This record gives sequence, C-alpha cells and structure tokens, in this order.
Amino acid sequence: MKTSFSIPAALLAILSCSAALAQVQVNGTDANFLAGGPAFVVSSAVDHRGNVWLGTEDDGLWRVGPDGQQRFFPPGDDTICSLAVDSLGRVWAGEDSGGVAIFDGQTLHQYDVTQGPGGGHISAIATCPTDGDVWLATENGLTRYSLKNGTWSYYDRSTGMPDVQISGIAFDSTGRIFVALLCRGITMAGPADNYATWTTVTGPDEMPAARSGTGLPSPLINAIAVDKDDSIYAGTANGLAWSTDHGKTWQFLRGRDWANLAAGSYDGAPPGLQVGAPTLQEDWITCLSTADPGELFVGYRSRGYQVINLPSMNLGPFGAGSARTLCALPDGGLLIGTYGRGTIHSALAYTGPGLPQAPQNLPPPSAIPVPAPAAAPTEEELNAMTQQVEAFTPSTADVQVLSDDWATRGDWVGRYGRQFAMLCGLSQSPTVTHPGFDVGFLDGPYRTNAQVYFWQETLRNRNLKAVLYDPERSARAYGEINDSGANSPQTPMVVEGPDLYVKLTVPAGVHRVSLYFSNIDGHAGRNVYNDYYIQVKGPHASGDLTKTPAPSLVDDNGIYQYDYGGGEPVISGAAFDTIGAELSPTIARLRVPDNWEGVYKRMLMRGPATYWIKIARNHSCTTKIQAVFADDDTPPSADLGIPQLPHVDVPIAPSDIVTNSLGGAAIRLWTALDAATGKQGYAECAARMRIAAYRAAAAAGADQKLLESWRWQMPIWLGVDHYQLDRELRISGPRKGQ
Repeated sequence: MKTSFSIPAALLAILSCSAALAQVQVNGTDANFLAGGPAFVVSSAVDHRGNVWLGTEDDGLWRVGPDGQQRFFPPGDDTICSLAVDSLGRVWAGEDSGGVAIFDGQTLHQYDVTQGPGGGHISAIATCPTDGDVWLATENGLTRYSLKNGTWSYYDRSTGMPDVQISGIAFDSTGRIFVALLCRGITMAGPADNYATWTTVTGPDEMPAARSGTGLPSPLINAIAVDKDDSIYAGTANGLAWSTDHGKTWQFLRGRDWANLAAGSYDGAPPGLQVGAPTLQEDWITCLSTADPGELFVGYRSRGYQVINLPSMNLGPFGAGSARTLCALPDGGLLIGTYGRGTIHSALAYTGPGLPQAPQNLPPPSAIPVPAPAAAPTEEELNAMTQQVEAFTPSTADVQVLSDDWATRGDWVGRYGRQFAMLCGLSQSPTVTHPGFDVGFLDGPYRTNAQVYFWQETLRNRNLKAVLYDPERSARAYGEINDSGANSPQTPMVVEGPDLYVKLTVPAGVHRVSLYFSNIDGHAGRNVYNDYYIQVKGPHASGDLTKTPAPSLVDDNGIYQYDYGGGEPVISGAAFDTIGAELSPTIARLRVPDNWEGVYKRMLMRGPATYWIKIARNHSCTTKIQAVFADDDTPPSADLGIPQLPHVDVPIAPSDIVTNSLGGAAIRLWTALDAATGKQGYAECAARMRIAAYRAAAAAGADQKLLESWRWQMPIWLGVDHYQLDRELRISGPRKGQ
C-alpha cells in the first residue's frame, strides 16, 4: 500500500535537474583538488585560518591551504575517520583505533583511550554551538570535552543511550544533540538535564515499498545534519529523511533505484508498483552538509553528490564515484572526499548570503591551550562504581551486545579464541575448540543458486595488519567464508540476499562471542560497498517453523519459494533451518560498516543453546566473514591452548600487588566487573568502568604487569603491545608465505 506523502513548506516541490539553482552556480566542471593527494578520503574540515584538512584511510592527515601543504601521521593511527574544529581553532582528528589527535596550530597531540576519549575508534566529532564543548562518538559511547572546565565526561547505555554504534553527531541551535545510530535509528537529548534523557526514533528492518512516506525509512543511519532553521536531515540506507519539529516526526524520500530495490527484495515488488519521479540520485546516502545557508548537499555511496536547494528543493547535478565526506569552503566552494578517486573540487559554488565568516584577530598558535588529559577517577568515584556493579542481579537475557574492538585487528592470538577459534576459509576445522562448541555456515534460504564459499588467497600487497595470524602456517594468512553474492548473475547488488547464516552452538555458561570482519579487498571494485547488517536469532531458532511465513514466500501448495524472478522451490533441510531462523525474532542487532582495518563485533551469549546469526548482505558486493571466536570473558590464563605458539607470553596479573588506596579501589572495581560478567547491567557499563579502573591504577603507579594484563583483557593496545606480540609470534615458528 502506497503511503500518502506531503512535503513541508521548506521542502515544497521537487523540480527537474535542469531547473536553475537559486544560490548555487555551476562554474565549469568538477576538478581534482589535490594532485598526487590521497585516494581514500573519509573526513574533512576547514580550520579558522582557511586550511583544508583531509582525513584518509591508511594515508594519514593532510593539511592544504594558507599554512602550506603537509601530511601528518598521528602516533595513534594513520586512518582518520572524523574531523572537527573547535571554537579555539584546534583541529580534532578522530582515529580508527588510536583515539584522537589534536592540532593546536603547532603540534599534534595524541590522546588514546587511557588519556581522554572513552574509546579508540572515533567515528564522528561535533562541537556544540551553545557552549563550544567537543563531542566524540566512540565504540563505547559518547565522550564530551568541556571547553570551559577542561574535563572529560562519558555517555553510554548505562547512562540512558539506547546503543553505542554511532555514525554521526549534529546539534541544533539550542544545544540539543542528535546522534545517528548505525542500526537503531536516531537518538536525541537536550542540555536542560545535562543530556540525561534520551529519546529514540527508528525505522523498519524491511525497506518501505514506496518512493516517499512518513517516519524513518530504515534503522540504518549513515549521516545526520541540522540546518540554520533547526530542521534535521538524516541520510539512511533507504533515502533521505527529515524533521521540521525537532525530531518528533519524520518524512522520507527515496532514491531513483528504490523500485529496483523493492523488486529485488525477498518479498518482491507489490502489484501495480509505480516508480514515481523525480527522486534522489540514489537510495544509499553516505554524507550530508548544511554549511551553506539554504542548501543541502548530499553524498551518495556510488552516485557522487548532489545539491538540493531549499526551500524549492531543486535537484542539482551530480558526479560519479563514492562520496564519503562533504566540505564547504569559506568562498562558497565545495569539496567532495571520495573513496578511491581522491578529493574533488566541485563545479558548484554557493553565491548567496550568509557564508560563515572566518574569526578575526586569531591568537598565535603559541597562545592556544592544549587540552589536559582526563583526570583519573577518585577513590570515592571508584567505590561508587564498585557498589553499583556489586548490586547487579543475574540476567535472563540470551544475548547482550558488547562494544566493538577496532584495535586488535589481526593480532587475535590470546585476546580471542581461548575457548573456540574458527579461522574462516583457512581450515575446515577450528584452530581451538572446547567441548560443547560447534559452528556451521549456510546461505540464506531464498536464493536457489547461492552457496557457501570457503576462500583463501595469497596476500600479495594487502593490508597485513588486518589479516589474522594463522598458527598452522606460522604466518598471517587471508581466508573468508562468503555467501557467493558476487558470483551469481541472479544476485546483483540491487537484490536482497543471499546473506550468510552462522549457526553457533555454545555450552553452558556465559561466553563472549566475537565475529571478525576485514574488508581487505575494500579498495577495489564493488568491495568498496561492503556493509553488513547482523541480526541474532534464537536461541534454538533452528528449524522453528511454528510461525507463519510471509505469503509471498510460499506457493499454493505451501512450498517455500524463492521469490525473485519466479525461481525454483527451496526445500533442502538447510533451507528449512534458515527459514526458521529468518522468521524467528531478532534479539540483537549489530552493523559492520567500513572495515578495511578490521573489526570484532562482540556479544555475550548464554548457553547451552544454539543461535543463528544472520549476516545480511545489505546490498553489498558479497557477505563475508573472517573468523568466529568464543571466550569466557575472564582474566587470561597462561595456557593459550595453541601448541604452535609456545613463545607467546600471556601477561598474568600478580597475586600479591602492593599499591595505595587509589590503586586498591581500582583493583576492587576490576574484580567486581570480572564477577559480574553476564549479569544485568554489565554489558552497558563494562567498557567505561574498566577504562576508569585502568586510569586509576596507572595514576597510582600500579605494577606494569597488572596494567599489561588488564590491557590484554579489555583489550587496549599501546604501540609496545603490538610490537611485543609480533616479536613473540616471529620466534614461535617460520614465517611461511610472507
């Protein structure tokens, strides 16, 4: 059924691309901004002196402008996921795993997770317009740096946030924050109660079978922006959504590929589908900019960028490529950071009034203060945390989502897989397994020509730091299991599925299950589009056909039918298993966005039970996974359980630690967290409280072996940790294949 659709006055009419843009002129053609510059540009900003800053994937931080051209390699990481400039003119560069680097005009200062930010993966940064505070999105939640007080504070699920998988941050003129969640919609809070109350809106898992409508069109939010009138815009996997009433109600418009996506869905296109026109250039939006008054710039996953003039909503021209960041220039120009084609200087130029004015009478760089590192928590604060943890009650939840790990990358040995380790594609059997664990991999049920592929390959000049170490080969080796989505003409990217299902059985107890993803082919071909939506089903979802399937999945005889193009019936036992899983309730949601560097998606699972983990292709090139690990999430033992690695030294915390009262409070908190694993409330606060305990222990001068053991367990990686493990792996055996 087609949803009725009305456009507010601010978005009154959609006209053709040939219509004149009121305040944007076209001057020539798009051009390369920086000859010989980085190819994969994922973040951008302009500082108070007019310098353009570009954050890249694997190529550091670039500055171009009045102060000259320079490339920086922050000590934390050479992938810069996010950029922002605070009111003092300092440039904040969010890294993929190392924290944040802050440039004060002279020097780049590094702040890792032990020194300020509440996590190492900084996916977004924004400054509040009312107080100048800098907010960072990390894998553990939001970090707020107070410009006035020079303090760091933290927001996560234990303080009211619904999720900490974050893709973007924006503020309105009153200081209200809007946080784009990777797979849970948009959550928002205000300064009146110091951001204590969060309100969330989300969209349906199944894409709307309509070109336009009300609400959010998807829970998968890729970008968020607020304009000068406090209208909010959200770029989703299924089009553009907007709200003119501070996020209370939403409307959406799809891209021109929406009808093909509807036809390629498992349910297929509804009868009498009318495409409608005109629409946006593409459904999948990657970035937004409202920096120029009256203009909304939209970046697309594969169809470049587009300007939308407000209030007339004229749709402007667009360019090819994969846009990842939009940067409005002080002179009205526009830069587009692309994934693979470098930085493009747009032919479009804003010529209207209201361009942001550069600050006058700028202080010399030597007068700009450097943010102080986060202070260690006090003994009283640690004791309060311990009391909170000790009051946790047993949880009945089957699955509790933990925060991601972007820092370990290919160095899993010892940190992961102490109970179970399956390196996908490298072997038919697990590297490590304890009784009661089992794993299987199946394709989704509705694509008859799909099959599971076990794949391994020579590394060549690949991203080695993201490739898993294989004890059998005594070397890093690349392997994967995939759903064959890229190999069948029946499953182009516009089609839903095939999808990959992991059937995982765990024994009694609470286990930390980690799925590892590394898109090492992500700089070539259609692999640049890989982005997965994970839905955990179960427990005991296997074969559960008590729920009635959607009518479009069954023919007149009750035979399960794959719907796209009238394919053949799917009647194998494996298909019935995955149909049962497909129709079972989803009990946890995760998403795997850009993962060139590698990421562990983690959760606690209660056994004994069998779970189905659906890794939805999500209109990617191919669904693929590199490893499945299981651990008991307790302090590490000296025995890795891997005989090929006798020289890997597992750091064990000393049993007779002598410390002061602050260090003692930190140890009591850490011990309480170990005892609370799996209890109600643990997953929501564990990362924040373990970081607090670590900071306090370090400030108290705790034994280095204790700190090393805690970093191993969290995991936190300092540069010395990767070096030490690499040295131990090299002396454990010959380095075959490298």
